[in-house]
Amino acid sequence: MVHPLLRNWAAGPLVPLLLITLAFVFCIVATTSKGWAHRAMQTSDVPSFAYTEHRSPVYNCVWEDNNNFSSPTDPPMIEDCTNWARCSQRENYNDESDTDLLCAWLDNSFNLLMSANAFWAVAFFLSLVAAAASAPVADRGRHTGGLRRRRHQIVRVVSLPLFVMCLCGVIMLLLSQTLGTVGLLLVQKSQGDFTLTNMTVVQDGITPWLPGAAQVYLFVSWMAGILGIVAIFFTFEMPRIHGENDVQGALSEREQDEEDVEQVEGGTVDRDARLNREREEEK
Repeated sequence: MVHPLLRNWAAGPLVPLLLITLAFVFCIVATTSKGWAHRAMQTSDVPSFAYTEHRSPVYNCVWEDNNNFSSPTDPPMIEDCTNWARCSQRENYNDESDTDLLCAWLDNSFNLLMSANAFWAVAFFLSLVAAAASAPVADRGRHTGGLRRRRHQIVRVVSLPLFVMCLCGVIMLLLSQTLGTVGLLLVQKSQGDFTLTNMTVVQDGITPWLPGAAQVYLFVSWMAGILGIVAIFFTFEMPRIHGENDVQGALSEREQDEEDVEQVEGGTVDRDARLNREREEEK
């Protein structure tokens, strides 16, 4: 049987930790993903070969000739996403799409994305500290069933910085997604080289840029962050004005002591009172 205090801990301080962990993980996944935007293409050099180009504020993927192309099963071209130069000139038909305006948008999106990762890293560490400091601990007292709720002052110390870190992480991530997505989908010249040659023919079978799978990762990250902020607000006690904090803290500790007694085994655990009642019944 799971101890009631353990159940309350799992439903309380662990919830912000899980949500912040989810936001941090998906922020990293979105950062390392090349699929912020994509477009289907077909090059005139290899008419039968159609491929999809990807781009993000971090990766500037380029399709190059496959040097190992020796059999029909080998692709004639491969996508190279190893370069981290977000606005480098590329020796192909779409190098002119890297305008100064596009570079500015992608640079700002990249910087905001790195800031979001930093904020989430700090928030993850603080949430670990808060969850560990709130965990029930062993107690030999008669009224706690072997466990009591830990009330550590550090929870009040880290709760406000944790709240601020999560809020900044959500804001940085939303701004990064906005700048990066708008830059990749709209700021690139002529919708990503979707241009007409002599006003009649579409150049090289290139289609417009479309949102990629990384948009889902970004959404999951900042949505989990928002839910984490709400969970922090309702789970951890925020610092109060000096004086009021002392009174409220004492009241809170006494209330938690009473809850510890009432929650064990779903009712009263005052064993002395129970033994007295049994003796009276025997008499």
